[in-house]
Amino acid sequence: MKTYLVFPPHWTATEPYLSCPTLTAFLRAHDRDVVQQDANIEFYRYVLSEDFLTRARDEVQERFDRLEAKETLTLDEQDRYQVYTQALLPADNAVANVEQSLADYKNPEKFYDLNEYYRMGRVHFAALKLLSALYHPSTFTFSEATSRYRFGSSLEVFHAVEDRNENMYIDFFEAHVLPKIEAYGPGILGLSISSPHQIIPAFTLATMVRRKLPDVHIVVGGGYYTRMLVSPDRLAALFDVIDSIVVYEGETALLRLVEELEGEGRLDRVPNLLWRDDDGAVRVNKPFHHERVDDLPAPTFDGFPLDLYLSQKLVIPYLTSRGCYWGKCAFCTSFETYKGGYRQRSIDLVMKDLEQLSRECGSNVFFFVDQATSPASLRRISGALLDSGAEYFWQTEARFERKLDLALLEQMHRSGCRKLLFGLESGHQRVLDLMEKGNRLEDTRRILEDCQRAKIGIHVFLICGFPTETEEEADASVEFVLGVDGLTASPGFTYHVHTFGLETDSRVGMNPERYGVTLHPMEEELDQFLHYHGYEVAQGMAPEMHERKLAEMQGRILQHVVFKDYPVHGPHNLLYLVHYGWKYPEPQDNVAQWKDLSYENLLAFVPVLADEVTVKEFKFFVPEEDGAPTQRPEQPIKLIGDRKLIQVGGHSYCYIGRTERSWLISQRGRALLDLCDGNRTVEQICLRYEQQHPSKMAFLQATNDMRVFIQRGALTKAGNQAS
Repeated sequence: MKTYLVFPPHWTATEPYLSCPTLTAFLRAHDRDVVQQDANIEFYRYVLSEDFLTRARDEVQERFDRLEAKETLTLDEQDRYQVYTQALLPADNAVANVEQSLADYKNPEKFYDLNEYYRMGRVHFAALKLLSALYHPSTFTFSEATSRYRFGSSLEVFHAVEDRNENMYIDFFEAHVLPKIEAYGPGILGLSISSPHQIIPAFTLATMVRRKLPDVHIVVGGGYYTRMLVSPDRLAALFDVIDSIVVYEGETALLRLVEELEGEGRLDRVPNLLWRDDDGAVRVNKPFHHERVDDLPAPTFDGFPLDLYLSQKLVIPYLTSRGCYWGKCAFCTSFETYKGGYRQRSIDLVMKDLEQLSRECGSNVFFFVDQATSPASLRRISGALLDSGAEYFWQTEARFERKLDLALLEQMHRSGCRKLLFGLESGHQRVLDLMEKGNRLEDTRRILEDCQRAKIGIHVFLICGFPTETEEEADASVEFVLGVDGLTASPGFTYHVHTFGLETDSRVGMNPERYGVTLHPMEEELDQFLHYHGYEVAQGMAPEMHERKLAEMQGRILQHVVFKDYPVHGPHNLLYLVHYGWKYPEPQDNVAQWKDLSYENLLAFVPVLADEVTVKEFKFFVPEEDGAPTQRPEQPIKLIGDRKLIQVGGHSYCYIGRTERSWLISQRGRALLDLCDGNRTVEQICLRYEQQHPSKMAFLQATNDMRVFIQRGALTKAGNQAS
């Protein structure tokens, strides 16, 4: 029996996920016929194409023109008008440059040039903004996909599956996934779901396959549904579309499923399987099986289009162990995605795997995606890498353990370690103890300083709003980060603050009274697929305060980060550390040179419209996207609903791609920009404007406008634009 494995959108576009490659390698090691498809990266390539974006731009333009033809707009139309406006401003740049920008990711001269790096990113963000406008109110970014349909409700998920106007995946699956599945003719379709953002696309594909190929057994796996085991009956509605769910580790479970479907079809004999029996009851097959990690083959990425990932060099994910050797953090359930405790792969097999994967993938950069790598493992891995003489670079997640000393960190750096990711979570010892993190802040401070001495980049995770945490204790987390000598000025430093989410099967969820928590009842129709629980606290910050406090914490730290302009996304950040080492170049700012332009130099300046600048005229007024004070137009503003829109007019917006900022410009500003042809000085332009619009203040107002355009980056000196 053939098996077809799919990793569906939505996930990152920079590196592959490890689930399907692991399962594919295991099935092939047992002589099973299996292929795998990374539909996630193929979806990105589908939408990040000149052909798709041209069609998207034209369709959005048509919708926009229909709104422009109206005299007034309803509230819904106002929403769409603003979305269309902000998508169309950079659309031409996205269409013209998307194909080249994809190629430039593979070019080291482009990728490691910060200005070029952000230029590529701006093109792709503009493309995704256009995609979101096409399927409004759905939105799609590199970090998440959202819609008005809640993925926590089976009713809404199945509505989304049928909504071609807002479900951006239907056309893609019809063109690029379903035909491949049909051609292969599998008996089993496996869908890997590790993020809630994959639920709607995964069940969209499952529904399409069920209708087209009704005899195919559809099985879903991944960490997301493993966490739902505390109440498996909430998953019953899923079995209207799929046949089974694999929880925990999937290698043996999937192999046994293949064998049973080839034989008697006894689903009750497949380990780690959830399925619905003839009476409609959800069955959970126990005891749960865990793998002997040394019996597993190395993952294989065969079948994945490795050239499509948006990265100069592939950062290869790899597991040196399974489970978490600590496994006590009160907020966490990640260690529950594996059964059988903490298991390490033998170092000889690790080294053999790295050599094989490096050869297969054409890269020597790895992310060891272990839940936590112990100091003993770090010593073992780095020692073996040094003994091998091979040049590999790597990063991994670690805990603040006393045994993680300077000598070990220096050995790790020599072996190729360039970054460590730490769960700091809190800078207050009381909160850390309540979280059961098992570390002391004095050790944490020393390790963070030693990492810098060893020239290893650092990422820290922080939690805002753990039960009973006060605002003052949250502030202590920020003060701790800022108080570690050199931390925010170190190359590669990144951080992530996230609000506390109460997972049902975490220690907090299982023992809420210990943490001063009162759980809200689940809404039966809306929360079938959610493993997070609403709650109230008896003391400390209320949950509704968390978002505001999070924004404050992020902002305070960001003010002190020296290399904030460098890539922060994991694989790209690691590659920059590998490329530049501990000597990051100063970022170039093409606008800064004109910040302090003297009056004499301003008048002598010969301006021309800068690259990535668009000036367009619109009928209705749209607030600035970045929330900056908006220049009011000359015409009166008519109130329509609760928004301020101009009923009539001709209102020009200037959009600067390099800063992703747009603002309303006056008729005077538009006239001045039209005169900036690269052949006149600012003085000549302003005199020309004064002649055309004689008044006492015309020249002064014009020179002030020109200074603003130059300082914001809309204008540059003639000859400075890209060839």
